[in-house]
Amino acid sequence: KVFEDATRAEPIELSSAEDAAAYFEGQQLEDLNESVNWDTHCILIFAWRGSGGDRMTAEVDAESPDEVRFVYTGGRTRDLRPHVYVYALEQGVVWEVAGPRR
Repeated sequence: KVFEDATRAEPIELSSAEDAAAYFEGQQLEDLNESVNWDTHCILIFAWRGSGGDRMTAEVDAESPDEVRFVYTGGRTRDLRPHVYVYALEQGVVWEVAGPRR
């Protein structure tokens, strides 16, 4: 389901345990709910299939710590691999997805 609802440019945003239950189950869901305070945090899930060398990074500028920029860097190999990146952010943090880098 995560590959149907998320991409590398448009992540899924989870803001509650109920939202998380749509994408996690069992021990993973328990671990997530124990480590995330849903009153103060949210979860972003990026998911796509692409080159094994694809990467997603989070960049935070020291001058603007309440802003996060997610940067996708495309791989150069032709092997198709699944990629899932999960980030926890404080609610209120402004985030954006930057264009691809090579």
